[in-house]
Amino acid sequence: MESSTPALLNGGMSTAAPTWSGKRVGLVAVGDPRDANVWSGTPAGLLSGLTQLGASVVPINAAPPTKLGNIWARICAGETAPTLEKLVQETRHSTEYGRIYSAMAQLRLPKNVDAVLQLGTGYRVRHANVGTFEDMTVPQAVRYGWGPFATLPSNITAGRLARQKEAHGSARICFAATSWAAQSIVDECNVHPNKVHVAGLGINRTPSHPQDRDWSTPHFLFVGNDWERKNGQSVVDAFQIVQKSHPLAQLSLVGENQPRISHPGVHQFGPLPLNDEQAQNTLKDLFRRATCLVLPSRLEPAGLVYAEAGSFGVPSIGTTIGGAGDMIGPGGILVNPFNTRDLTDAMFTMSRPAVVQNYGVLAEKHSANLTWKSVAETILQNLLPPSHRHSFKV
Repeated sequence: MESSTPALLNGGMSTAAPTWSGKRVGLVAVGDPRDANVWSGTPAGLLSGLTQLGASVVPINAAPPTKLGNIWARICAGETAPTLEKLVQETRHSTEYGRIYSAMAQLRLPKNVDAVLQLGTGYRVRHANVGTFEDMTVPQAVRYGWGPFATLPSNITAGRLARQKEAHGSARICFAATSWAAQSIVDECNVHPNKVHVAGLGINRTPSHPQDRDWSTPHFLFVGNDWERKNGQSVVDAFQIVQKSHPLAQLSLVGENQPRISHPGVHQFGPLPLNDEQAQNTLKDLFRRATCLVLPSRLEPAGLVYAEAGSFGVPSIGTTIGGAGDMIGPGGILVNPFNTRDLTDAMFTMSRPAVVQNYGVLAEKHSANLTWKSVAETILQNLLPPSHRHSFKV
């Protein structure tokens, strides 16, 4: 019987490095691929990794100019003055609006690129060698009420799924950030498993593992801008229970849109943007002092922050829903985000110095393999058909 498992599930990367000098790859995203704030830095990370391997990368922004985008959105909405909610939640996910992404990408794509890596599947790029890249499918987004998919009308959702399947069908290869997304591409988007590859994700900041971390006192860290989806209140509730047995325990909360929490040992730092050097230095300091990242999200498509925590030698408590397992590996514990007892028990486990320190060692080892260069290697190995690839050299 033919396997329905995607062709590469993380361990599929070669130890050889491809020679890609002279080859041009168009990197397409909705937003400037060079901007570290676009899609949590994924396009910028891919650009870096592909460049390291010798590819000549052409960054392509599929988003239309603001004025043109606004005009087209009103045309798609069929109204001269649609509400902001309708523009953001409905129109920009519609089939009609997706056409402008496709048109912009095609217009800005040089004719002489050897391959195209397309981030997201809400649009289509026409080229002989296209690889799609995504961290979640439409069926997964609908099932777990991700963002606007929680309230989108069924016709908009159906159109969005049709565009995703069209992009998969026309692509030569489909890359996924995690095995969770890859399996859905196969099972729910009906793509042949040999066409689907898990490329993984890479870490966006330079790791810095302190040698003098104090493991004797629990210092939990929460990093997330979506307080509800990231399950922030459950973390606070579980922390208060743990603190009764560990009165010196600390909890640091990073992110926007958080309620004000007045409780001993809880410290709030607000959002710490990627493009703010001082804010990022603060976050690095928190990673150096933390003993465990706690992010039991109700859904986490991947959760690059788990891998970044691991690069600092910090283990994680993550979620069973989504692709967090690929990012955490053996360096942490996965919990049911809707079971407070599971979360509390995991935090108690991570309050034991010897146990949490061992998890930290495993987390650092696992994260060492999560680099944009290794992601790019998987992509370049599979993006072009064999007859067009350069030879590999060790």
